[in-house]
Amino acid sequence: MRFLALKQSGPSFVHGGVLETPPPLGAAIAINLIVRDTETSPSLPTTTHHWDASLNESWSKYDSAASSTDEDSTYSLLSGDYLQRRNSGTQNWALAISVAVNVILGFGLTLLALRKQSDPALQIYSPVNHLIEYHVTNISTGFMTKTPYMGYPNDEIDQMWEDLYQYGDSAITKEEASRLALPTINERGTDRYLIQLEVFHQLHCLNDIRKAFYPERWPNKWEYNVDGTVNRNTMQFRHWDHCIDILRSTLMCNADVSPVTWRLNLPVGAVLAPNLETTHTCRNFSKIVEWARAHEATDLRQEVTKEERQDIIDNPPFDQTAWEDLSEFWAAFPGNTYFKQWRAGWNETEEGRAFWHQWNIDQAQRHEQLPDFVEPHDH
Repeated sequence: MRFLALKQSGPSFVHGGVLETPPPLGAAIAINLIVRDTETSPSLPTTTHHWDASLNESWSKYDSAASSTDEDSTYSLLSGDYLQRRNSGTQNWALAISVAVNVILGFGLTLLALRKQSDPALQIYSPVNHLIEYHVTNISTGFMTKTPYMGYPNDEIDQMWEDLYQYGDSAITKEEASRLALPTINERGTDRYLIQLEVFHQLHCLNDIRKAFYPERWPNKWEYNVDGTVNRNTMQFRHWDHCIDILRSTLMCNADVSPVTWRLNLPVGAVLAPNLETTHTCRNFSKIVEWARAHEATDLRQEVTKEERQDIIDNPPFDQTAWEDLSEFWAAFPGNTYFKQWRAGWNETEEGRAFWHQWNIDQAQRHEQLPDFVEPHDH
């Protein structure tokens, strides 16, 4: 018959003895394995160990059991006689278990700690991910008071806004570019691969919307119809519409869940109202700006020659087609075969005939004439 005794004995691992060095994670576990099998082990070693006496004394002090009730056993379960029968193989086996348990616990706690600290947003590669730091701060909305970015624009305020995103165009290496979720192209004739951090694009959009509120300072952003009404069918209005929607999608994507608390609206004291100063966990914006400064794509040549353009079209490093549906802009690019309306023979296809038939109907309903560059079809 086999007996197993497990005891906790202070800060060290004990297996038939005391280990001088505590195990990892400060665990205080003593595993004492006692085996007695008179049927399979008729004769056991009787090596005497120097620690038997002190260990037996310690056990006898805290254990009420004096001996095994097994009638086949001729040894006391906790006696020195029995401890002398333990062999070194059993000691090594129990020590291995102890080490394995601690390794598993340590590995598990490490994974748990890393999981708590991870930011799922950083799973998408960015060359700035390793610089991301966090801090907790209160953000004032400036509803009754003003932040430095608020108020009627002047040169100082305008410069502060420009400084937020003027490092928007960045150059990275080919190796960094290969790790991006979406491919990017290099500046022609260089090994500079071009990116723009989204935060700078968003700040640029916000600043352009800010300017829309001050037509006195930026009159050229507004165009007017003959009757004096605002012409909203301009590229500037399309840009504002784009900016508003990109900020909408960004706010929904990030979905800030910082609680806005409520209070009595002192000094008026008439209603309960939201306290618009909230506590947020924020990224260190200065670190991101430092990276952008160091990687700014200075003297960037965005224009491409006809030869470079054709080379990209003939040998594209990746699909250059825009994700957006640009088909409605075909009339703005006469002769550009990017649009099927200008491809040879397309007008005579079934798809082309159906398109032109509907297009003529739409134009007639709007009381507009066909553009000079469009040849009306009889069908």
